[in-house]
Formats: sequence, C-alpha cells, structure tokens
Amino acid sequence: MIVLACVVGAGLSGAAGSPVVEVASRSDSAVVSVEMPAVIRTGKILEMRFHLRPSAAIDKPVLAIDESLWHELTINSMLPAATDEAFRNGAFRFSFDRIQAGDDFLFKVDAQVNPRLRGVNRGRVVLLDGEREVAAVPVELKVWP
Repeated sequence: MIVLACVVGAGLSGAAGSPVVEVASRSDSAVVSVEMPAVIRTGKILEMRFHLRPSAAIDKPVLAIDESLWHELTINSMLPAATDEAFRNGAFRFSFDRIQAGDDFLFKVDAQVNPRLRGVNRGRVVLLDGEREVAAVPVELKVWP
C-alpha cells in the first residue's frame, strides 16, 4: 500500500510528467518566448511554440535555432511553413514574411525525442532581421530515459 501511495504521489506531483515551461527574452525591438516541456522522456512527442512580438516591424524575420537544441530530435511538422530554410553558423534558420510592429507571430514545431537521447540539450533561439540579431533566448530540454 505504501508503494502504491508513493507511485500515485509522484504522479500527482508532476515528478514523472512533462511540465511545460515558458522562457522569454525582451529587447528594445522584440519579445521572443519559447514554450516547451522542461523535462521529457525518450521516445515521447513534444510541441515547441516560438512566439515573436516585435515592437518595430521586422522586414526579413529569421528564426535561428541552435543545432545543439534539436540534437537527436526528429522534427515532424512546422507551422507556418518558412519561406526559406537554411543551416548556417551552427543553427537551423527559418525565414518568414515581414512581421508588423505589435503583431504576434507563432511558429509551432512538433518533434519526437530519439531513443538515444539522454541528458540535456541546450541552445539559443534567436530572432534575426536579416543578419542582425534582434533578440535571443537560451533554452534547455532535459531528457530522461
């Protein structure tokens, strides 16, 4: 009975679950926030939401995501589709159409954790205007076996 109570207690506490965290960075030009699980198990599917809100229009928005953050993740879908995709300077880069000042732009990514991944993936999510960095946020994903 004690073992059962411990298992139920751990489940209710969220210790074995995937609590979602939101990390954000604010600059003079924009706010970038990322919603994703703080902890996840191998083989599980996860959703990442990248919110962009510029205070001034961004003519050539590019979202750069460090390769180290997506190491051993299989990306299943990305919405909306980028107008251009590239890999440069250790980051996946997704270009989009102009974002007006004050607009909320959401980039949604569904991924699955590959079975080999264990430990912590860390990286930066950077909003660029062309090649100029507008705002950046450090992100961390912990993966349990």
